[in-house]
Amino acid sequence: MVHSLSIAAGGGGAAPGSGSGGGGHLWIFFVFVAVVGVGMIFARILWRASAWQYRNPQAVQPSETMFSVERIFGVVLIAVGMVGAIVAGGTGH
Repeated sequence: MVHSLSIAAGGGGAAPGSGSGGGGHLWIFFVFVAVVGVGMIFARILWRASAWQYRNPQAVQPSETMFSVERIFGVVLIAVGMVGAIVAGGTGH
């Protein structure tokens, strides 16, 4: 509890063992890449997991083009995340 108050007050924001500088929050980027990567690689499996919600899943199943667009969007998201991580790491935030 004391540690969380310390963080809220502006002290001790970096995770223990994270070193100095902006590298303390690099783990957020890795989690982001993992989540987006799973969505890109397993798009069809994720669709099948949510298809139960529809009365006729075959009628509303996304096309191959839509799966490709989702993959391209995922690559763009990862690229933007990389730029954000580099900028945040370079400024020390």
